[in-house]
Amino acid sequence: MTALLRSLPFGQLRWPASRRGDAGSSRPRLLLLCESPEPPATDTEHVAVHWIAMGLSGHDETGRIADSDVAALTRLTQLSQQHDSVLLLGATATSHFHLAAPKGLRQREWPLLIEDQLCTDGEALELAALQQGRDHLELLVTGRERILAWQRWLRERGIRTTHWASVFMAQPPPVSADEVSVIADTHHLMIKTLAAPPVLHAPPAERWLAWPREWQERLPAAIREKTWHWPWHDAAGNTPDMDSSELLQRYARHLPATLPAMPGIKPASRSLRRAPLVFSRTIRRMTAAIVGLALLHLGAVGWQGYLDQHALTDATQARLKGLLPNATGAPSLQRVQDRHAALQSLQQRNQWLTATLGHIDKQVRPLPLTLTQMSVTGTQLVMRWQLDEDATSDGYKLTEYLAGLGEAEWQPETQRVSLHVVLTAPRPEGRGFPIQREPDTDT
Repeated sequence: MTALLRSLPFGQLRWPASRRGDAGSSRPRLLLLCESPEPPATDTEHVAVHWIAMGLSGHDETGRIADSDVAALTRLTQLSQQHDSVLLLGATATSHFHLAAPKGLRQREWPLLIEDQLCTDGEALELAALQQGRDHLELLVTGRERILAWQRWLRERGIRTTHWASVFMAQPPPVSADEVSVIADTHHLMIKTLAAPPVLHAPPAERWLAWPREWQERLPAAIREKTWHWPWHDAAGNTPDMDSSELLQRYARHLPATLPAMPGIKPASRSLRRAPLVFSRTIRRMTAAIVGLALLHLGAVGWQGYLDQHALTDATQARLKGLLPNATGAPSLQRVQDRHAALQSLQQRNQWLTATLGHIDKQVRPLPLTLTQMSVTGTQLVMRWQLDEDATSDGYKLTEYLAGLGEAEWQPETQRVSLHVVLTAPRPEGRGFPIQREPDTDT
């Protein structure tokens, strides 16, 4: 594959067959389209889950899950036990990345590539590799709790789920970098663009974007100015306004054959089974003798190879010790450990920032102040407010009130209040910032 891609310029590279349109599986499977990112929290909350069973003998079956429709739930239970059942998440429920990956990166280390972009604990994510090359990786990411919540909600209705996917996986990509592939669902524009490959000889990187339909005129100019391609036009070339059930039929026909397995579900093995071959006694004896001689030869070669490798390892370690006398491990491992520690520090800082901003908002909300600037550098948080024109409060009293939150300063010439806070671990409940009183607004 790499050799074939070497001579093709960007914009003409081809994806594997499993990534192109009309690559759907010929095996029967059940698709469950969840319109909302999360399942309903209560029985009274409304949620739309459409379903379609493709590849059945006769004709496809479609419908919508409703607790009152006992017959449909019984049929879905039967179908999900007999065939693969796919949880199809909406456009806003997943994230997508295609990035360079160092050689030897293990699956459990994949979150290290994206934690700094999502600011989320990697252990809370469910990741699936849509494409894994020699030095690049394409990932589909969602929250593991979101997947498990949907799995529980469907299991309570007797429906088994074996795989999960994103609706973006069914959308055909644009032909070139100058085009945009667009599909309109009930609430969003699903937009696919192409970017430069993350590494040399890799396919172009896809960019997925779910944009509110009512904000189409606010799209970035880089997207608006490209040629828009609607892959699911009707015969007259008009953009179809399809509902969720019609969209699900399109998704079902264009989803790849291979999809990520649900957490805890092991993919079915596809081992080749062949009939046993019958050998005569003479052939069996000759085979045993050949195998014995081969094992003796491999043993001798292997022992010599071990001795050579051991000597080479000792020599390499001696040279490394001379070059890096203070090193405690391999430099690459040290870089990974340093990156992991930095990501943990960033996550902790963000947790402190969230808690601090929540407390500051609670204290400042009743005051006649309008936030004009906020910046975070390391663990230093700086916020500035403008005093409302019709305010009757005294700026110095407001500054004195805010002093319990950090270093507060009143600037009478600009009528602004600034606050400097050092982000630290929050105190136990009831022992937070010392300010717990209402400000004196009398002048």
